[in-house]
Amino acid sequence: MTVFEDYAEWYDLFYEEKDYRGEAAFVSNVLCTEGGEGRRMLEIGCGTGAHACWFVDAGWRVFGIDRSPRMLTRARERLSEVSEDPAIASFQLGDARNFDLGRKFDAVISLFHVMSYQAGPGELQAAMTRARQHLDQGGLFLFDFWYGPAVLAQKPERRERVVESARFHVRRTATPTVREDQQVVDVHYDFEVTDKMTGTRGRVEEVHPMRYLMPNDVGEIGRDTGFKCLALRAWMSEHQPDENNWSAFALLRANE
Repeated sequence: MTVFEDYAEWYDLFYEEKDYRGEAAFVSNVLCTEGGEGRRMLEIGCGTGAHACWFVDAGWRVFGIDRSPRMLTRARERLSEVSEDPAIASFQLGDARNFDLGRKFDAVISLFHVMSYQAGPGELQAAMTRARQHLDQGGLFLFDFWYGPAVLAQKPERRERVVESARFHVRRTATPTVREDQQVVDVHYDFEVTDKMTGTRGRVEEVHPMRYLMPNDVGEIGRDTGFKCLALRAWMSEHQPDENNWSAFALLRANE
């Protein structure tokens, strides 16, 4: 039993209050302001398609990849509620570090800290290289990430949350361990799940290493993978991030 496979059944319960529509509108506006008006978008780590459907609503043609088949099944279900036109949006199994779609896009995005999940040696560079390979010259890459100065100032804390639906009761405990020498937070997840329809109980335990980035990291890794950094800001903001902004985003342009 793994989180990325079985979590899809109750994933949306934890984020039902997340402003996917507002986030998609913000990202779309940032991209269009910088000239990303071709409207062909690749989303790396599309999850259950919650952002993608709002990008479709904003006029983008979206191609999403994710490494979880069950997440993709839910994404396709969401899309069918908006449109069944494959030219509008489609989803495919793929890993951020090594996918190859054989086509290019006007913009690549990666939200909900997917890039921070690229925490192993060389993984972030590999993912960003893949993003560059799928962009036309001058194309834009926007991704959010854990902002290092805020992570170190605030210090990750143990957290617990309970969510419930007509079928599932889920208790999630997150216990973090910081590895400052590697700029990684190991988030130890413990899920206690009860299927209320069958009475079945299960437990999922996994460790999610999350890489946080310092301000210079984005520019340096961007240069190494074929990008110029246009902006680094606090998430959903026009301002520079500081120690109060755990989440930040970077906007990069593909070099010629």
